[in-house]
Amino acid sequence: MKKKFSNNQLEEIAVSEINYRIARPQYNLRSEIKSGDKGISFDGNIEVFKNNSQTIESRIGIVPVQVKGTQVENFSGNTRSFSLEMGHYRNYYEEGGVLLLVVEIKPNGEDSEAKIFYKQLLSQELKNILNVSKNKKKKAVQLRALSETNISIVCRKFIVERDKQPKSLLEYDFGEKNFDSYELRSLTYNPEKLETKNIFDHYFNMYGIMKGQTPDSKPLMVPLDHFKFDSLATEGQQNVTIGENTYNFNIRRIRKADKTLVIMENVLYLEHTPKRKESPFQFKVRRFGSLTSQKKILPFLIDLLQGDMAKFPDGHIQLNGQSSQLKEGLKEITVIYDLIREFENVYKYLNINELVDLQDKEGEFYNTLNQLYGLNQAINHKKYDGFTFSNPTESSFVTYNVGGKEVVLFYNAQSEEKIINGINKDIQPSGFMFQFQNTKRQFEHTPYWLVNSKTLIESLNSDFDIVKDTFNQFDPYLDDDVFGITNEFCLHYLNLYDQLGNEKILDLVNYIYDKYDSDTKGESEIVLINKMQINLRKNNNLSDNEKEKLIELKFEHPQKHELQFCINVLLGNIAEADYHFKKFSEETISFYEGLPIYTLYTRLKELVSN
Repeated sequence: MKKKFSNNQLEEIAVSEINYRIARPQYNLRSEIKSGDKGISFDGNIEVFKNNSQTIESRIGIVPVQVKGTQVENFSGNTRSFSLEMGHYRNYYEEGGVLLLVVEIKPNGEDSEAKIFYKQLLSQELKNILNVSKNKKKKAVQLRALSETNISIVCRKFIVERDKQPKSLLEYDFGEKNFDSYELRSLTYNPEKLETKNIFDHYFNMYGIMKGQTPDSKPLMVPLDHFKFDSLATEGQQNVTIGENTYNFNIRRIRKADKTLVIMENVLYLEHTPKRKESPFQFKVRRFGSLTSQKKILPFLIDLLQGDMAKFPDGHIQLNGQSSQLKEGLKEITVIYDLIREFENVYKYLNINELVDLQDKEGEFYNTLNQLYGLNQAINHKKYDGFTFSNPTESSFVTYNVGGKEVVLFYNAQSEEKIINGINKDIQPSGFMFQFQNTKRQFEHTPYWLVNSKTLIESLNSDFDIVKDTFNQFDPYLDDDVFGITNEFCLHYLNLYDQLGNEKILDLVNYIYDKYDSDTKGESEIVLINKMQINLRKNNNLSDNEKEKLIELKFEHPQKHELQFCINVLLGNIAEADYHFKKFSEETISFYEGLPIYTLYTRLKELVSN
């Protein structure tokens, strides 16, 4: 029958084992822990000195201690957990922390063996425990084996770190304070020792650093959190060599406790899991990304799948090129690479930058590849199986999805070449006739009225110069009716600028208004006001000359409330703009709320109110 120690015996053995280690002269410590003299939550203190003289002058401080003895059949490994009632954690927090020492005691014949575990419980961690576990009766914490360090180091680190976590700072509300810098500190992590070098095994304290108000004042360290790392990430350009080939990749490396993930060009995922002995390395192309990325990644993969060693700056990878699975993978990647080279012609024809990321999500590589394949079939091979047309007899613009982006195409029902680039100089206004609903009169205008404006601006093959050029092929201000259509186009794109912030939109609208010839058609208040809107958005201000023009116009038409409203918004006169806006009818207010001048008005009101 195995020997069973009483609680008093466990306590005496535990205290004895701890005091034995404290008593070593080189540690400069003095124990104030006594058996049978236990208090509530605390069993005594350890005094820490600078040297072995143990004088008043050499005293550094004290470390409050709680000791727990527990009988075991077998010792735990490098760590173990221990559960305590929540009331103990509250008491520890009020006192600024405690050194928890748990002694495992294993009977050995007439004697016993012991293994000590420690946990430096300080205010930041205790605050976290009390916040997260406030509705629980107990909470377990993880302790580490004292054998990986010594009691002197543990105590000295406790004092240094405790002084950085006063309750006054922990309980002060710093709000969303942006600190000058941040610092991470660990009581247990030591990369120089085998037992403590795994960063994922250790807790860290994070501090925000606030610089002093004067050059002589010390910076303030504010405790912010106590946590373990789930993963660590690094990113940068690296050269990878396979045989005679050297590749330069953007590499993001994510280290976790059990594996390392290497993400190359944000598309290729290489996973290294040492515990998976038969196939520790696995790879997958998770996204398409850009054509440039694929042209770099796929040749690298072909080399790798042939069994060549890939040498990274901090290690290497070599796959078994003779396995049947890798041989099949090599065939597949080779076919995909041949397709990628065909896609170059598609990109060139559509004027798509090969560096542009298609914004496809993780796991969407093959979906994006199939979309590009359909586009390639249509443009390079005149095969249109990937397209569905609602009215096959009617020509129209077509939006085609590729990844998370779009391409503007044109379906020509009357031609053998049915799919062409939807944004190209061959698509001219003369090929499109618009019609006024009320008069049925037909007129020419830009065909890009027929394309969704956001798609036109953000599509992969977007080309502002081609859109501008369509306005050179007809008179956008032919008469009042056509003027109205052109102005509506411009106002629509000014609204779009306020959503997207793309400066090229302002250049497009300004180019169209510059087509207005005031010498032959007379001055236009609409063109003047809207060009001023463009300049105000571009420069955040108007020139003195522009302001003078607006003031002259203001005095010329004092009773035109709509004009007065626009002028005063542009001049920043909020009171006068409010006055004229209140004179509008409900119908006029509703109309103006959809105009870009109203956006400037609301921004002006917000600026004044703040």
